[in-house]
Amino acid sequence: MLIQTESPIVSVEEGAVHLAGCARGMRRQLLQVPLSVQIDCKPDFAAFEDAIKSSSEALDYEPPGGATEERVAESVVRLAIALQLLTWISVSRRYKLQRLPSNAEGKQRFLVVLGCFYHEPAQMALEWAVTAFNHFASPGQRASDEGVFDESVFEISKTLRPYAETDVNTKNFLLAADELDIPAARWLGDVYRYGTGSRARLLKSTITDRTPAFGQHFSTSKYVAASILRGHGLPGSEQRLVDSEQDAIAAAEHFGYPVVVKPPDRDLGVGVAADLRNREELLSAFADAQEFGRHVIVERHFEGEEFRLTVIAGKVVKIENRVAAGVEGDGISTVRQLVDRQRATPKQRRVERVNGKVYYQLDAEALLMLDRIGLTPESVPAIGQRVTLKRRRNANAGADQIRVDPKDVHPDNMALAIRAAEIMHLDFAGVDFLSPDITRSWRETGALICEVNIRPGIGSYTSPRIYVEILERMFAEGSRIPAYLLLTDGEVPLNTTSAQSLYDKLGCNGLSCAGTILIDGKALPDRPGNSFSAAQILLGETRVDSALCVMSAQLVAKKGLPNDWFDAIFVERPGPFTDRLIPLISPNAGRVQAVASGA
Repeated sequence: MLIQTESPIVSVEEGAVHLAGCARGMRRQLLQVPLSVQIDCKPDFAAFEDAIKSSSEALDYEPPGGATEERVAESVVRLAIALQLLTWISVSRRYKLQRLPSNAEGKQRFLVVLGCFYHEPAQMALEWAVTAFNHFASPGQRASDEGVFDESVFEISKTLRPYAETDVNTKNFLLAADELDIPAARWLGDVYRYGTGSRARLLKSTITDRTPAFGQHFSTSKYVAASILRGHGLPGSEQRLVDSEQDAIAAAEHFGYPVVVKPPDRDLGVGVAADLRNREELLSAFADAQEFGRHVIVERHFEGEEFRLTVIAGKVVKIENRVAAGVEGDGISTVRQLVDRQRATPKQRRVERVNGKVYYQLDAEALLMLDRIGLTPESVPAIGQRVTLKRRRNANAGADQIRVDPKDVHPDNMALAIRAAEIMHLDFAGVDFLSPDITRSWRETGALICEVNIRPGIGSYTSPRIYVEILERMFAEGSRIPAYLLLTDGEVPLNTTSAQSLYDKLGCNGLSCAGTILIDGKALPDRPGNSFSAAQILLGETRVDSALCVMSAQLVAKKGLPNDWFDAIFVERPGPFTDRLIPLISPNAGRVQAVASGA
């Protein structure tokens, strides 16, 4: 475990501040935390960074440079952000570090400014990072304690897990939005709003505000989806829906072995068993699939490589070849040795620790696969010989994903995937496609569309920029409407002269203040509790092309700005209070200017 040092190099001070809105240039909710660093300290940065590098955790950490005291503070902040990203917590990569006057104890103080959706995990991550830095960077500490860093990350990750996004697409879309400066706000649960006003879009993973209910309903049933595809003359699976062992056996005998068994409504390859070659294997797979529901699909097996073609808005944006988990012979090692070696890699160690899943082991399935090719665990595969351990070629079963260049895919196969998504009425779709040779047309070689997924795990492992590219296409015309803020002295009614004057002058069609929201001159029935909530509602309305939000300066000081950016902030009554407030909010505005009260 990490050691709490008696004389820490860096400490978290009291006085953290959380704002529900934005300020100081941050694009998300604001967390301000004061840190203190010993002046003239001599931390062992190399030991600290070596602990991170040697970890099996895939921490996205880049060491900072600069003067010692700033470098200490930045090291802690960057580790805290990396930890949250590792645990799928939506936090901005952006941060600010403001140098403050030294305290009476001779420590240099800093104000850390973070943008986040949840302030609790951000502060917990920062406090953990401080402890980790003091443990590994303090002179005389055992910086090489084997496994201490990983164990500590695992423990803090369990604490942070309730705040994590549950979907990889959501996590990556939020990171991409942060990079592209596209506003993102939690709408409800795991649904996020990207953009503002008439340019806003809602996303729940890859289900959008434009995904028809028809597509959502029918794509969730593999049996119905296959029927729809076959009805259009496409190579959908030949299936039977059964609920008894006798019917399963009859279906298998009708199609002829081998067959595939799977639940009709599960994602991620759950309950799927392919290449079943006899009655014993069939009944075992049937029993496993029935754990997820009474009805089970039995379908004709199709021999071919598996590909995932990700289709978005009628275009294939990504193609991956999926290869079942296995090992490659070196001509020296036994299968058992190869499996043990693969299981010991940092990636697999982390998967086992975090997910509790063991993909590389000589279990019953692996032994069956070995027996099929005449090998045992003590056999020595030839150099380059691929030894497959799993039937399923799914990421959830440890499959490798290999990016395929679209130039290497026959145009007919691309068109088939696009047509399948179109038939299922999906704007986002993952088309799982079996083909003996992806470079040749499916009309020539035959093919099988296994599934059309409404929530495909797009993933960034083989295509780090894919989520950025998707959002760039979605918001090609921009993500923000013109938005303006009028700061008043106290909560004011909507019919103030200055608000009406600005509204007319700016040509807005949306207006908000305490308790009232207008769009095109008509009041909404919504009754927000204050002008902060009213502004957030207004900026999320797709009928709004340009918005003026009226808020009290006092409420802005308490909550922050209701939007991450305003084209202009107008101050009705400048004075000492607003003079102190403006430096905090001006980084989130194109300009700040005074307006005459009642003008």
